[in-house]
Amino acid sequence: MTKLVFPSEIPAPSYPYSEELVSRLISTETESGHIVRRPRYSQQLTVLDVQWRGLKEEQWQIIRHFYDQTGGGSLSFDWYDIPTKQTLRMIFQSSPKATIPTILGRRDVSVSLREVRS
Repeated sequence: MTKLVFPSEIPAPSYPYSEELVSRLISTETESGHIVRRPRYSQQLTVLDVQWRGLKEEQWQIIRHFYDQTGGGSLSFDWYDIPTKQTLRMIFQSSPKATIPTILGRRDVSVSLREVRS
């Protein structure tokens, strides 16, 4: 299978977008009531909540098609993060959402992307 890459036809998302650190902890409560916590993995992962304002209908359809290519969010893909200038391996944490088209045929689109390790 070829490596998926987020479509280059889609412009950079609107700024600022949010970045959230994913909890790395596993917690277990013991019979005595104590909570044992340990890291699940060593590297810190992130979730990006991104939004595009005023996308053309064709660009929205490209995002929809790409989401379908990922198996509805089950396959990972490369995402170039402009602020950090890094390529991150991501999955769709939520399905893409779009507003209804404006009178000019433009849509606002949002999605959450979660970083994964290969």
